[in-house]
Amino acid sequence: MNHSSFTAPSSALVTPSTAIADQTLLLMAIVIGFAGNAKVCYFFVKRQDLRKVPHFLVASLAVNGIISSLFNLPFRLAVITLIKLGRIDYGKIACNIAVSSSFLCAVVNSATLSLMAIDRQDCVLRPFNRRMTRSNVKFIIAGKWIGALVLTSVLIFSVFFNRSICVKLSPETLFFKMSELKDDPIFIYYIMGAALNVVTLIIVIVTAIRVIKTIRSSTLPDAASLHRRQENKLTWLTYKVSGLCLVCWVPLCVCLAASGVRGYAIVNAFVITSTVGYYNYVLNPLVYRGIMKTKANNVQH
Repeated sequence: MNHSSFTAPSSALVTPSTAIADQTLLLMAIVIGFAGNAKVCYFFVKRQDLRKVPHFLVASLAVNGIISSLFNLPFRLAVITLIKLGRIDYGKIACNIAVSSSFLCAVVNSATLSLMAIDRQDCVLRPFNRRMTRSNVKFIIAGKWIGALVLTSVLIFSVFFNRSICVKLSPETLFFKMSELKDDPIFIYYIMGAALNVVTLIIVIVTAIRVIKTIRSSTLPDAASLHRRQENKLTWLTYKVSGLCLVCWVPLCVCLAASGVRGYAIVNAFVITSTVGYYNYVLNPLVYRGIMKTKANNVQH
């Protein structure tokens, strides 16, 4: 298998209507995603009352959304455009950047959602001994980003040795057979990315069950205090963001499960669903809107 080769049979498989729809979705995601996440970051910097642990984690997700809007999605759009124009060499470069930035965003997203779920569990189960506090959350977030950058740097390093991580779409199967892919760096990152998502899903589900059971068994009213109402909002925010991520990626997972199906329809479906998968970064600011509109004098410090 020649890892340095980059072919574009997918350009013949993807119908013009699918390509136009995908490009439109990408353009919308770039503009709306950047504007929405930039607004969240602006609110975070301007509002001194938004300094709880969940707010720092939300801001980290917003920064991740901006990176996706500036690198991942534009270069993904460039891949489609360059292949259609016949500029395969430039398409290879754009593809490598798109996949690398996508992996970075995926790692940060998974780690942040896990941290948000753990923090919400601590808020309910151990409110006076929480593992993340205002004093250490910045270091935890910094460590998360450094770890993600280190993992991604290995992926980028492989590109400099002409080991292209871009996968050829085939009309017979969606991806290369595993026997052909096992020596390619992208195989390791597929496994790693899938493992991270599975671990995150387990953490979110387990913590959600424990939180719900504790809240239901509590003798205190749900709205006993302003502080508790605010914490409940942040708790539901965490699970809304996690649910949104799951909803956006389910269509792609279904498509991947059917990757052995022969024909052109599965390739076109993959193109659209893989773009839709990134819409959690675009739609997240809509979920944050509730806490961003909370007045400063209504937030507990």
